[in-house]
Parts: sequence; structure tokens; C-alpha cells
Amino acid sequence: MTEPIDQPIPTAVESVVESSLPAEPVLPPAAPAPAAFFASAEPVATAEPVAEYQVPATEAAAPAYPVSHFGAPIEGAPALDAAGVPMAPAAPAQSDPLRGILAGIGAAVIGAAVWVGIGYVTGFSFGLAATFLGVFVGFAVHTVGGKATTGMAIGAAVISVVAVVIGYLLLDIALFAKDEGASFTAAFSFIGSELGWPEAIKASLSSAMRWLFLGLAALGAFRIVAQQARR
Repeated sequence: MTEPIDQPIPTAVESVVESSLPAEPVLPPAAPAPAAFFASAEPVATAEPVAEYQVPATEAAAPAYPVSHFGAPIEGAPALDAAGVPMAPAAPAQSDPLRGILAGIGAAVIGAAVWVGIGYVTGFSFGLAATFLGVFVGFAVHTVGGKATTGMAIGAAVISVVAVVIGYLLLDIALFAKDEGASFTAAFSFIGSELGWPEAIKASLSSAMRWLFLGLAALGAFRIVAQQARR
């Protein structure tokens, strides 16, 4: 019976066995705990609170007139200044009938002269020009006379009628002088002495179209002034 071998394994065999075993894995260093990480981190600067925007005085100025919640001006409301205080109403326009009537007479003279001159040069009467003459008279009375009245509107219509009648008469005389080869002065004297002014005026208004243009002239002058009088 053999005795057990209790002697150690030779050193060479031991080194071969150890070299054949896998090496232990090298672990990376452990990451710091979250609490330690945040404790060591630098504090983050917080943003300062944004101040509330203040509307400049120029932007906060009240509108020149009161507006509704829809942004439209309120009809009939008084106008406001920059501070929002109601402004005093403007002084009403003053009426000056005398100046208005004089301006209408001046406009009638100028308009009739231009009308007759154009008719004499061209040889046509241009009846529609009578209507424009009435409108011109009404505009002159309305512009110069200030606050219009019903009396001023009637005056403008009367001035227009007289201007158109005289314009038709002078236009006929000018056309007659041109046809006869005479001067305007000679034709004027001849008609006044031979025919007479009432008959000459009656003859110049013998056309229905001339009466129509005469009525349109008076109506145009009256309406221009009367519409301004109602405001």
C-alpha cells in the first residue's frame, strides 16, 4: 500500500495553471452619487424677473375722439384732447348773405362772359353751359357767404336765372353779329332799337331746350346752397 503524496505541486506546474486562468476584469471607478454630484456642482444663476412694460405717454394718449369697443368713433360724442378731456365744440360758421350774393353776381358775370365768348368764337350756343353757370353761381354763394340760409339759396337761384337769360340774349347777339359780319356793339344797338329788348328776350327763350337748361341752372344753384343750409 502506497502512501499519499502530500508534497506541494511543483512550482513550474503551478505557474502554468495560473497563466491558463482568465484574468479578473478591471472595473472602472464608480461614479459619484447623485447627491454628492449636485452638492459639488456650482449653483446656477437664476434669471432676474422681467419688469412689466410701461406704455410711454405718447402711446397711451387718448384718441382724438371717443371710440366704441369695436374701435369705431361714437357718433355725436365730443372730441377729446391728448389728456382725454372733451374739447370745446368749434364755433359755428357765421352767415354773411351780402357777401354771398355779391359773390354769386360776380360768378354770374364771369361765367356768362366766358360762355358768350366761347359761343362767339365757335359759332355754337352750348345750351348745357347754362346749367354749369347756375352751378357756378351756387358754389360761389355757398363758399363766400358762410353759413347758408334758405334766403341765400333762393337768391342764388334768382341770380342764375337772370344770368342765363342775359347770357342767351348776348349769345344770340354775338352769333348774329358774326353772321352779318358786324361788330358786337353794332349788332347790340341794332337789336335794341329795331326789335326791342322784351321781344329780343322772348325770342332768345323760344326754344324748349333753353327753358330746360334754364330750370336746371336755377335748381342746381338752389340745391348747392340749400344742402349746406341744412347742416
